[in-house]
Formats: sequence, C-alpha cells, structure tokens
Amino acid sequence: MRYILLTALFLIRTTGVLAYAGLAGGTVSVGNRLDYSISSETSEEILENYFDIDYGNGPFLARLRYEVFQPSEGARDREGLVFRSIGVAKDGFDLRVGHFYALLGRGLAYRGYEDRELRVDTSLDGLKLSFTHDQAALTAFSGRTYGESQVFHAGDGELHPVEWLTVGGSYVSRREVFTTGYQKPSVELGCGRGQIMLGPVDLYAEVAHRTKDGEKDDGRGVQSPIQGL
Repeated sequence: MRYILLTALFLIRTTGVLAYAGLAGGTVSVGNRLDYSISSETSEEILENYFDIDYGNGPFLARLRYEVFQPSEGARDREGLVFRSIGVAKDGFDLRVGHFYALLGRGLAYRGYEDRELRVDTSLDGLKLSFTHDQAALTAFSGRTYGESQVFHAGDGELHPVEWLTVGGSYVSRREVFTTGYQKPSVELGCGRGQIMLGPVDLYAEVAHRTKDGEKDDGRGVQSPIQGL
C-alpha cells in the first residue's frame, strides 16, 4: 500500500526563571511531533501526535506526554496523557514515580524502551529506584504496563570489584491480571552476567533461567519479559 506521508517536527527549549509548583530557576523543554499519512489507494488516514513537556530544576525532574493516535484499517483510536513522571536524581540516587523505562544488564532479563517509528512503547507505570557508585549499582522497580494487564517486579545488582571485572545479577517477576480479577501464576526469571575488559579484549556473557507459567522447568531459552516472559 502506498502512502503520502507528511511529517512536522518542532522543538522549543526555554531556559531561565520558571515558576512550577513553587520552584523557580528551572529548565523547560517542549516538543511536538505530528505524523499524518493518507493512502493514495483507499484514502484511509493515520494521525499521530506526540506532545512532550520536560522540566528540570537541580535534582528535580518531571515529564508529561500527551498522545493522539487515530489509525485506520479498524485499529483502535487512542488519545490522552500516556506518560507522566516525577523524580529526583542526586549523588548517585535516582527515584522515579510514574512512568519509566528500565534496562537490566544488556536486556536479556528486561528491556523497556520507546520506538515511535515502530509504534512501540513498553514503559511501566509505577516506582523505580536506582543507586550508582564507582564499584556498585543497584536497581529496583515495580510497575504495570499500559492498560494495566501485566505487573512487573524486578531487582538488579552489579559489582566492580576490580577495574577489569564486572559481575551482576537480575530477578524479574511478571504477573498477568485480567479485568475479571483472575490472575495467572507469576512467571519468574533469574539472570547472571559477567564482563572482563583487559586492553583490547572485551568478554561479556549473560545467562538466564525462568519458570514457565509459575512452575519450574529445565528450559534455558528466554526472551525479554516485555516480549514474552
């Protein structure tokens, strides 16, 4: 199917004094992206609009995103505030409340991300806390996917005992919750990783094991929880 595509993208960034919830002297970033396409064969239309507002003031951070998604070909329209978060980041600590993305290791255990070209957004709505130090890093989060159908709980730790060695591990739990109140047994995944960096040599390995439908099995093949845990 051939489409005539019109894309408009603008970004406005303002720096200076700003009154926001009693805080002044912050930075605001406002961006809007509009994609509109129409089929030259069927005249069906697709409209996508992303409106983002980011605010920062020292350790304080906040973000809002309003989306309009009106696809054709029988897909479901969506409009509303789909991303909102507040957080504090200081001295290695990072606390986020609301929507967030997370990456554990290199993504074998868990990988949340947004790709607007592919119309993929795997953010979670909940709480994330992380701490980063020269020799250690800790992350823990709990949240729901869009539509509140899946609930994730996760923890991750990483150590750098010496300059050339990194070891870490992750635990992820996913539970499906249905509108009827029925809940599937949790699916759990444990993951370990290690990295050795000596001069031009960079060796990395990551292995994981999961339960299947809440019951232990001997399978070693895993996928990202977002895509099929």
